[in-house]
Amino acid sequence: MQCEKCSLSPSGGRVVKCSTCKKHLCGDCDFFVHSQQPFHNRWLISNESWFSLRTMEFIDSAGKLVEKGVPVPCFKPHQCTLCDSPYLQIESGSRVVVVVTAEGRFEYKSSVFSCLGCHGKSLYGDAVIALDSDLNHFVAVLDNNQKTKKTSSESCGGSTFKAAKSYSSHRKNLDEIGVVMGCCRHGVVQRAVNMFHGETFRHKKFIHRHMAEKTLNLSPVTLYAVIGTTPKKQQ
Repeated sequence: MQCEKCSLSPSGGRVVKCSTCKKHLCGDCDFFVHSQQPFHNRWLISNESWFSLRTMEFIDSAGKLVEKGVPVPCFKPHQCTLCDSPYLQIESGSRVVVVVTAEGRFEYKSSVFSCLGCHGKSLYGDAVIALDSDLNHFVAVLDNNQKTKKTSSESCGGSTFKAAKSYSSHRKNLDEIGVVMGCCRHGVVQRAVNMFHGETFRHKKFIHRHMAEKTLNLSPVTLYAVIGTTPKKQQ
């Protein structure tokens, strides 16, 4: 019998039948689907047996029955309470949590929120990518001295580039995220900053200040921006 998701034949002839999905799945596809949709009734079918699977029971690539931690489904916070990073993920905790629904009784692991901003810090510190706190402090001082309003269309100097404006108005319903990098003439990144709310002259000025403080002659400075977009958060 072939898996109805990847069309491959399960190893050992053992297949998982989900009476909720109405599909037969191999071990890999079963874990991919039901670690995200765990409130389903699943059965392990082979030539010799047929029995119900518990929430955290899966079959590995060799067709053997194994237990994998599945965190109880829940909503993630909008940001980390320690570093304000929006990059959170849910991981399995140590405690067992029992959830009873109309479909039956399900056992999960407790949910633990892991922050990629806290646990994914660079081993090099702020040697290349500046700390967000340093950029935020620089922006606060700059805005306090300049007293620019968020609705302002002012630019840095006489520049006509949109990225040189005080505040980005491009794609108002999206937040632009990415990294702005300053390179020397050899193309080596000397300084970079995280960008969370659109590219403005503040990012450029922060990098230019760092370059100016270096004792080496790094002129001319080339700036690059790697940008993506996410839906703007609701206030």
